[in-house]
Amino acid sequence: MGATYPRECRIGSLVLSPPVTNASGFLATPPEYRRFSAYRGVGGVVGKTIVRLAKPGHETPVVVVKEDGSVLNAIGLAGPGVDEHAREMADFYPLHVPFIESVASEESADDAALVIRRLNGRYAAIELNISCPNVMKGMLAGQDPNLTSAYTAAAKNAARIKSVIVKLTPNVDDITEPGRAAADAGADALLVANTEKDTYINPHTNKPHLTNKTGGKSGRNIMENNLRRVEAIARMREAGGFKFKIGGVGGIAGAEDARKYFDAGADYIQVGTEFFLDRPLEIKRLTQPGLETVQEMLERMEAELYGRAA
Repeated sequence: MGATYPRECRIGSLVLSPPVTNASGFLATPPEYRRFSAYRGVGGVVGKTIVRLAKPGHETPVVVVKEDGSVLNAIGLAGPGVDEHAREMADFYPLHVPFIESVASEESADDAALVIRRLNGRYAAIELNISCPNVMKGMLAGQDPNLTSAYTAAAKNAARIKSVIVKLTPNVDDITEPGRAAADAGADALLVANTEKDTYINPHTNKPHLTNKTGGKSGRNIMENNLRRVEAIARMREAGGFKFKIGGVGGIAGAEDARKYFDAGADYIQVGTEFFLDRPLEIKRLTQPGLETVQEMLERMEAELYGRAA
């Protein structure tokens, strides 16, 4: 069975082997990117979303786990800004596997392109985040096919020969509309999809728990929705004769979930929330006996997918 699942995904010059990366946001700094990139079972590393200027993000609380196990976050694209990030990356690039920069802009397509140019080419591909539900204007580009097209075209021009992956929003009635707009504008891959907008009412206060009031929902409870979205994008790709690749993300905890995404039409997958759930990055048996680490989870998933001994 394992042999029927892809061992690599080629997105232009980008090669993910195996076709597994982290989801943007799990890793926050260049030293973490380097550490994670050395693990077996990792085909690529995706950075935390970068914008032009430094952002403090929202005040805490910014994360909550709901009763159904889903996770809401409203971090708000906190980060150092592109120039400081580029300086930090200079000491750590290249990594052990391809590095994918996640880029966003709340202002305009031209501003997103400026961010890409200021990265100084220290990346293997760009993941264009037009779908963050935790900032004031963050979803607008991904919800509007015309803006999706403009952002994608600008990113393609700025990235030049390197591939652009467009991260779609699930917060639309028909995900194929912005998906087709991105494909028409030259997207090399579509990532399906970002977090779902949701809220959590604190039972002790009867008010929204997050300071941003709403957040992006991730985890196991969005997987079935995202599988349907992947299938819809795959049908659109086939019907339109497109060549873009499809990334699947949302609720993946192991090989069985990965297979569902591949069967739905995904060419590669990302793991996010499952990494956040109290898992240390590396094996630390003396201090945390019996707890599966991120490192071990990746090795387990690879072994189950492809039959290799962990």
